[in-house]
Amino acid sequence: MKFLFLILFLILNFQSWTKADDIKDFEIEGMSIGDSALDFFTDDTLKNNVRQDQYKGSDGKFFDVLIKKNYFTNYNKISLVFKKNDTSYKIYSISGVIYFDDDSKKCIEKYKKVLDDVDNLFVDYEKNILNDAKHPSDPTGETRINSTTFFHKSGSSAEIACYSPGKNYNLENYVLVGVDSAEFTNWILKYYEN
Repeated sequence: MKFLFLILFLILNFQSWTKADDIKDFEIEGMSIGDSALDFFTDDTLKNNVRQDQYKGSDGKFFDVLIKKNYFTNYNKISLVFKKNDTSYKIYSISGVIYFDDDSKKCIEKYKKVLDDVDNLFVDYEKNILNDAKHPSDPTGETRINSTTFFHKSGSSAEIACYSPGKNYNLENYVLVGVDSAEFTNWILKYYEN
């Protein structure tokens, strides 16, 4: 479901941030854009966690892997995006998620805290801000999103968001922290246009 992927950053007073002059300098759980995921996970772990339902109807250029909490101290899940047939598993996008059960207030509080912590890291980026907006993939209008997306002139992007799913989705509130390479940003924007 496209709604679940929108990944596209998070701090719980556990991670130090450095000036992100280049999106590759931004780390989530020690991983950055351009790193090989094989430096962090086995080939089997990556292959066993491929999400088959992502990017349906796309040209298949990219695929993603969703790895759950038992590997991380700061996030409940991490999503990593790779190019098809790339045996080195070079990371083109990385996002971390933390769940807040049905507590949208805590989700929004964490979103604002993270945004305050990282806002000055993306000074050369254009911001796109959504405040309590209806999520476009929810026809009921119940799913709400608070997000700030940073777009760099190079094409790379970063997103911090709080998603509060409508009751029809039976999903938890969650904060997402993510960074995307320019190549993946360009590809995913075209994918969502279709």
